[in-house]
Amino acid sequence: MDNYDGLDQELYDDDYSYSSDKERPIYGLPAARIYSLDELLQMDLPPIEWLLYPFIPIKGVCMIAAPRGIGKSFLAMTMAIAVSSGISFPGFKAKKQYRVLYMDGEMNGRTLQDRFNALIAGFEQNGQSVNTENLHIYGCDFQNDATMPDIANPRHWPSLDNAIRNIGDVDLIILDNIYTLYNCPDENAASNWQAFNKWSVLQRAEGRSVLWIHHTGKDADKGGRGSSAIETILDASILLKRPQGYATNQGAIISVEYTKCRSIAGNEVSKFTMKLSNSDTGLIWTLAQGKEEQEIAEFVEMLNSGMDVNQIAEETGVSKSRIYAILKSAGISKPAAIAKAAQQQLTEENKKLIQIPVL
Repeated sequence: MDNYDGLDQELYDDDYSYSSDKERPIYGLPAARIYSLDELLQMDLPPIEWLLYPFIPIKGVCMIAAPRGIGKSFLAMTMAIAVSSGISFPGFKAKKQYRVLYMDGEMNGRTLQDRFNALIAGFEQNGQSVNTENLHIYGCDFQNDATMPDIANPRHWPSLDNAIRNIGDVDLIILDNIYTLYNCPDENAASNWQAFNKWSVLQRAEGRSVLWIHHTGKDADKGGRGSSAIETILDASILLKRPQGYATNQGAIISVEYTKCRSIAGNEVSKFTMKLSNSDTGLIWTLAQGKEEQEIAEFVEMLNSGMDVNQIAEETGVSKSRIYAILKSAGISKPAAIAKAAQQQLTEENKKLIQIPVL
């Protein structure tokens, strides 16, 4: 790593605590554990368990990436409340209570307080009990000179370890956000993420899960900003975007898309849309169908009726380029073929209707 001299020594220093004191490092590396495939297959390993299904597994490293202003901190805070209280909200389920440390490197204390109060009130309005004792806040506004640890600096790791021990350990650490908790001179260089990734893997070795909150780059579809090396160790990652066709007067609507998930596939991790709304007492998440989903359903129905893109554009007043873009986002790359097949089917059905029975 370019910004810290002697990183190898820092990562494997004898003074740093290991998961097993019986294993002494040899030339800077701990003794290797190597198993045959037969030994691996015979191991009695526990099944994957979840802090927050289907996103955050126990001993998992996950990420939420989104542009500024989408609502990623609101979602991360909601996840913190759900995991610490063993409760659920649309798209995510927590069956047990776990201890959570929420690290915030940007907001003032009053903003944190107001947001958590509003989100808790929303859960309680839905009849769900919140355990506030299981959730701990490590905020920049409460530190001397707003000093927060630099996760990429191994010299800061013991201080963070000590803070975790002082609250009795935790099961999930949420980093909101990477940019404020990582001093990176060049985030596009893979080497500059080595220490950050190493710290996350060490947390997993200690039985903890880590959730990164990260900004996307100029092209939001490419995920978290910086080198693609940051996603190498992730068990799951979510990309948040506005639904296509979104208007600001629709409120806080976000599209949730899994860009990586090692443990689950299929409908459980399919794309969905959710909305954060003001209720009588607080903030509540609900599943929502954005304009994009409504347009997709309408366009598909028209294609299945035999209308081509030109006819759909004339009928709806939507430009052909937008119709093609909307259909492509739904995985429909050849709308003309669907319309043609529908027309042929309708023709065959019409022929059957006008056939004269032979006496």
